[in-house]
Amino acid sequence: MNNDEIKKVLIKMMGEVNIFSLYSAASQQAFVSGKQNTIFEDLNMDSLASMELCIAIELELGVSIVPEQLSQLSCLDGLTHEIQNLLP
Repeated sequence: MNNDEIKKVLIKMMGEVNIFSLYSAASQQAFVSGKQNTIFEDLNMDSLASMELCIAIELELGVSIVPEQLSQLSCLDGLTHEIQNLLP
């Protein structure tokens, strides 16, 4: 799975747990295409949203990321690379 595919899956998962509800489709597409990176701080994710995202990642991609790992990353591109490194 390449970075673009991971980004598309992340967008889908984040929509499912209502993390991207404040961002336009254009912003989401800019992230997938690499034109825009999203800083986690800008998403205003609380601990429940972080846990839901970690669970969604594990269920969808089979990779385990815990909220503590998520909090150490500054942006969605970092999460994308972390997931790619964990995939078989």
